[in-house]
Amino acid sequence: MLLHPAHRTPAPRLGSTYGRPWLLTPAAVFNLAGVPVTEVPLGVSRAGLPVGVQVAAAPGADHLSIAVALELEAVFGGWVPPEHGRGSREL
Repeated sequence: MLLHPAHRTPAPRLGSTYGRPWLLTPAAVFNLAGVPVTEVPLGVSRAGLPVGVQVAAAPGADHLSIAVALELEAVFGGWVPPEHGRGSREL
């Protein structure tokens, strides 16, 4: 089991990564490796952007990544809609 951010920086603007195959994010690496990954929302940043973590598991262990994701969701309260300019749960 591995916990890892989906991106090294805040999410890029929509369309800004199109045509840039050299922009290899951690999310892309797990997808290319074919391992199960579950994204877990953890709240919002001070800028009001969603913050989360990926739970990666071994091939064929989808159930484990989902189980860990459910636990993290229970601890952190799950997804909340971001409020522009401020977060309800700043991380």
